[in-house]
Amino acid sequence: VVNARQDGPATLNLYQRTADGRRMLRPQDVQLQEGDNVFLLSQELSQAGFYEYEVQVDSPDDTVVQNNVGRAFTTVHGAPRVLYVEGNPGYSTYLFPALAREGVDAEQIDPYSLPASAAQLLNYDAIVLSDVSSTMLSADQMGALEAMVRDHGVGLVMIGGPETFGAGGYLDTPVERALPVDMDIKQRKVMPRGALALILHTCEFQNGNAWARDIALASLNVLASQDLMAVLGYMWDKGDTFIYDLREVGDKSFMTDAIRKASTQIGDMPSVEPTLQLATQALVPADAAAKRVVIISDGDPAAPTQGTVQALIDAGIAVSTICIAPHSMNDQNMLRNLAQATGGRYYFVNNPRNLPQIFTKEAATVRRGMLIETEFTPSMLHDSELLAGLAETGLPPLRGYVVTTAKESATVPLISHEEDPVLAHWRYGLGKSIAFTSDVTSRWATPWLSWEGFDRFWAQTIRWSMREVSPGQFRVETRQADGRGHIRIDATDEAGNFVNFLDPKAIVTTPDFDRLEVDVTQTAPGIYEGTFPVQESGVYMANIAYADAAGNTGGLTAGLAVDYSREYEYNQTNLPLLEQLAAVSGGRLIDLNANPFVHDLEASPTITPIWPWLVMLAACLLPIEIFVRRVVVPLGAVMAFFQRQSRRLPGLKRLIPAPAARTQATTGRYEAATRDYGTPTPDASAPVFGTLQSPSEAAQADTPAQTPESASAAEAKPKGKTDYTSQLLAAKERANHQQKKRDE
Repeated sequence: VVNARQDGPATLNLYQRTADGRRMLRPQDVQLQEGDNVFLLSQELSQAGFYEYEVQVDSPDDTVVQNNVGRAFTTVHGAPRVLYVEGNPGYSTYLFPALAREGVDAEQIDPYSLPASAAQLLNYDAIVLSDVSSTMLSADQMGALEAMVRDHGVGLVMIGGPETFGAGGYLDTPVERALPVDMDIKQRKVMPRGALALILHTCEFQNGNAWARDIALASLNVLASQDLMAVLGYMWDKGDTFIYDLREVGDKSFMTDAIRKASTQIGDMPSVEPTLQLATQALVPADAAAKRVVIISDGDPAAPTQGTVQALIDAGIAVSTICIAPHSMNDQNMLRNLAQATGGRYYFVNNPRNLPQIFTKEAATVRRGMLIETEFTPSMLHDSELLAGLAETGLPPLRGYVVTTAKESATVPLISHEEDPVLAHWRYGLGKSIAFTSDVTSRWATPWLSWEGFDRFWAQTIRWSMREVSPGQFRVETRQADGRGHIRIDATDEAGNFVNFLDPKAIVTTPDFDRLEVDVTQTAPGIYEGTFPVQESGVYMANIAYADAAGNTGGLTAGLAVDYSREYEYNQTNLPLLEQLAAVSGGRLIDLNANPFVHDLEASPTITPIWPWLVMLAACLLPIEIFVRRVVVPLGAVMAFFQRQSRRLPGLKRLIPAPAARTQATTGRYEAATRDYGTPTPDASAPVFGTLQSPSEAAQADTPAQTPESASAAEAKPKGKTDYTSQLLAAKERANHQQKKRDE
């Protein structure tokens, strides 16, 4: 469906996305009309699987091309399909025909053709890796394998060989996390130790020395504490030297710190001769069952002398070389010839992300105890569906296997004579994985190849690991709305009844392979719904696992195709919705040419209570009111204080007058009045207040001259408040008497 804003010509380019990119199906010239245009694009699909499509609309009249892309997908259900990846196609020719004889629909490819796209891997219900080294797979491919098992229920089967499990460098990889066995074998009591010397040449590409640090640490991580390791390099300040000399790995902390500190000082070595001589001198006397040198370089250093190479050959020391970012193709010759002469491996690396895997593999080769090459008959430890109908007749012997360690929750049906896992399986996320540590070639499994149960055993094993398909009556719908993806499950049984109380768990894989866990809950009878964020265009893959009340489990697959970012979407005005909102709320639609900010709405009176504001005002004024009533402030004293303080400031002394002098005490005023007016007599005509005297003066005025005897008696008599009060009363009486005379 193409929505056009105007009439015009256009071309529809339809693509189908594949493991190699996308393949154009056929272009179609069309004539667009304004509005929605519907076109039918048909394709016949002959195989079951997941198909992803992309259509691009090209129009000369279009100005916004970001919204011209549409995406869709479809799933064709059919017989289960198996992807068989063989590491040595010319050497192993037994398992693939056996699967065909048992009716298993399998497709055989080499490791380099393994898809790294989640959508492409979803075409298969199980993936088999037979003697595939980690160096043959990219980091994206291994990450996709783990995601397919964990999040989408695709089965994973790893079959052993000299290049698999720990010997193939799978330690600490996503594939190891998905398998039921660990590659670390430090739990074995007797392990021959190995010795490894790494020679680091400056890596002349982006973040080259950081990669040198990481690959050295990856190698160190593989070795056990009793193994020996040395790291050498050409340092800018010291020349050819040991970063640290050959020693037991121990707790690895010292070596880790030394590698991190020296990684920034690694230089461009002129020749590999000096460092090879140092490595040979350290490895020859070392007490180790296996000795190896690994060199990483761009190939431009001078080649070692024939004497140094012969010394390495005589000591049984193999040299593996890794060439990365050479200046020319001729730079590879020195490294290739050195590896071939000493019995090592040569690697040419285009992607530096594969370097840690290569060094992990080389470090694992030093630990020769990983490969047990002796004949034994597997013992049955636990019952398993994989061995149904086979164990009763007895199992044939095997001639070798790769040592691994079973994980705690794994089931181990078969073990070796050393009690190591030979066959192990478990559930990982939504899927199942199996590890068979022996091989399917004439190297270790010759008796098994002629065993009558060989075909049946592998058919049962691979079918057990296959993805569980959902019942046809369960329908899953997906859609995009409000920036989120919506999942809806409509669950009914064969009779059309609702299936309730399922426990769905959904995992969504984004176009960038991020993992989202989605809560799917029951919202109605037989209806389960969940949402997840949608932030980028592409196909979102959803896998849903469920369990019903009876304990039956199953899986559902779905997807959501997001065409482009919503910011480029052209949306028309929804006038019916706007009219409905205006009618319900009593409003109106505003014309685009009118002024929407005109204040033409009718004012409506409202009552606003103000008592809360009054209460807050009263609460604020209450402390002020109490202060005014209860505290007396002498304003005169306050003003005088400020005057005195202000006069101390420079320049203000002359401008501010000095405060008035303090008045004399009351007794002083009384004394001054006595001096001015003399001692009053009862007949004086002065005002009453003028006759007020101090207690001592009043006593002298009213008392006649005293004799010495009377004076001494008077001095002996105490003068208290009573005498002073009597004098005041007497003065008042005299004043009243004089006033009466004047009135008369």
